[in-house]
Amino acid sequence: MADSALWQSYTGRLFCLRARPQPWLDVLAPGLALLPVARCLRDPRQGAVWMRLGPDEWWYWTHPGATEVLPGLVSEAAGAHHHALVEISDAHRALRLEGAACELLTQGCELDVARLPSGFAGRTRCAAFTVVVCPEGRGLWLWAEASWAESFERWLERAAAVQRGGAPCPSPPAGLPLKPSG
Repeated sequence: MADSALWQSYTGRLFCLRARPQPWLDVLAPGLALLPVARCLRDPRQGAVWMRLGPDEWWYWTHPGATEVLPGLVSEAAGAHHHALVEISDAHRALRLEGAACELLTQGCELDVARLPSGFAGRTRCAAFTVVVCPEGRGLWLWAEASWAESFERWLERAAAVQRGGAPCPSPPAGLPLKPSG
């Protein structure tokens, strides 16, 4: 699906780094080793953002062409420390929602998007989709799994119609598992 009035799709490079938090991570970005889970660290030198999504999982997002040196930097900084760095750009689609479009997520997201703290980055459910969200300025970045991205974008369109009062409440696409109740 193409961009809409609600969001813009972005092309970039997305990497997943798995490692134990150790001081060598600070070579990649000062403060990265002690970054709390569900927080992000912006790297203005690279125009990038590091997101700590779990106790041993960091995502690195930047514009296309800016990360050719990242694998070498990680390998050099890690030395003999166990780690894994995998590019996951093709597995996710990056969307940017601005202003009122962010309110659409309140119709299906478990997070209170309006109250996310500055520097938040985390994985959550939105309707039947797993997404990663990272607020920035008046909007937020959102990464959806590429295989479900078109369905998610259609869900956003239906949520917008509900918000305008012109359609029934959006439901997950057929065949997707529903969240268990209770």
